[in-house]
Amino acid sequence: MKKNLLINILFFFFFSFANANEKIAFIDIDFLLAQSKAGKSVLSDLDKLNKKNISDLKSQEQKLIKEREELDKLRNVSSQEDMSIKIQAFQKKIEQFNKQKVDLSSKFNNKRDEETLALLQKINPIISDYMEKNQITLIFDKKNIYIAKSELDITKPILEIVNSKVK
Repeated sequence: MKKNLLINILFFFFFSFANANEKIAFIDIDFLLAQSKAGKSVLSDLDKLNKKNISDLKSQEQKLIKEREELDKLRNVSSQEDMSIKIQAFQKKIEQFNKQKVDLSSKFNNKRDEETLALLQKINPIISDYMEKNQITLIFDKKNIYIAKSELDITKPILEIVNSKVK
């Protein structure tokens, strides 16, 4: 009985120490997406699209504001029946504007998600290859780590590889 207990204890300690040599690292994916050449290109394109959408919406909003001012001027001149028809038409334009604003926002968010996913799909094989070459067992995202040694951070080497391989 004592022999079995001693063998089990030795066996447990032997395998515990064997697993302690696993190599772990972490990477800052957000930094990688924002600072890589490909990531900067994607972010730049998305920023241009967002600015264009905002510009279009502001111009439409200005047109609606002018139209409302014209309606206010006509309030005392036009008949009540004519005014109610114009107000209903104006309210439909406002509803269409609000719907367009929601649609543009939704399309922009979908495009941003698609572009980010496509970039991550290009980066993941590079990270996997780096893991194999450097015998890393596990990689964490930096935002999920409370504290760690800076030597475990592989963001900069991965960034250099991504910049050289992904266009």
